[in-house]
Amino acid sequence: MARVHIELGSTVKRGGPTEDLPLLRSAPRVAATLNSAANSTTAELQAQAGEVWTVSATGGAVFVAFGADADAGVPERRIVLDGQARDFAATAGEKIAVKDA
Repeated sequence: MARVHIELGSTVKRGGPTEDLPLLRSAPRVAATLNSAANSTTAELQAQAGEVWTVSATGGAVFVAFGADADAGVPERRIVLDGQARDFAATAGEKIAVKDA
């Protein structure tokens, strides 16, 4: 079982030397922390257009999946390793599910 912290937020473009760089805004719009389990658990968060998921795990690796009916037990999932934080582009209306890896 891992502790999973999930944030949803938007990005802002900052001028780089050759092109604009998208950066996460300093505060997320919403966030939640939950414990993963052997079965897929869906967080009570829903993405809006143009947002980014930031997912971090401590205490173990987790699988994450996104969609209207998110299920982290399906093959179309991503892994977040213990101690890692990963960003994923969100689609409006999707949710996130997590489960032990």
